[in-house]
Amino acid sequence: MGEVEAETKKWSYPGPINNYLILNFKDFWFDPLETEKNTNIFVGKNMVESTNYVIVPQNIYKIFKNNFGAINEIRRKAIVFNDDLMVDVHLIQV
Repeated sequence: MGEVEAETKKWSYPGPINNYLILNFKDFWFDPLETEKNTNIFVGKNMVESTNYVIVPQNIYKIFKNNFGAINEIRRKAIVFNDDLMVDVHLIQV
């Protein structure tokens, strides 16, 4: 199977990525700006990276999403600071 065919083929196992169990639905605010809609989804305060979730590069996520689907997506912007990639997953309202 060619690389392009493999990337477009839909698979059923392990099923769609579902972030429901790591989200916090109690603390809520809504930013109506389209560019800031990613801030309307909260990762739970007690969730720990590499224990409860893993941050993957966007290109890897797109392959997973295209092949398996995604429910309750968590989108975050990343910045490079002192040669480290920084991703803010525990947003706070200011």
